[in-house]
Amino acid sequence: MDPIPIVNPTDVTFNSRRLLGLVGQAPIPQGFTQPDMVINLFPLVEKLIQTNHDT
Repeated sequence: MDPIPIVNPTDVTFNSRRLLGLVGQAPIPQGFTQPDMVINLFPLVEKLIQTNHDT
């Protein structure tokens, strides 16, 4: 598998039901992202690079 560059934005999508370990069509708890949770990795990677650069 080829690496994927992390650019701004790098959105990673997670299925909410799988994240919570819900089976079938069990309801997703109120307040949790439906139906998917999307996280932008770029701010985290940028912070890690800066932290590593400073040490």
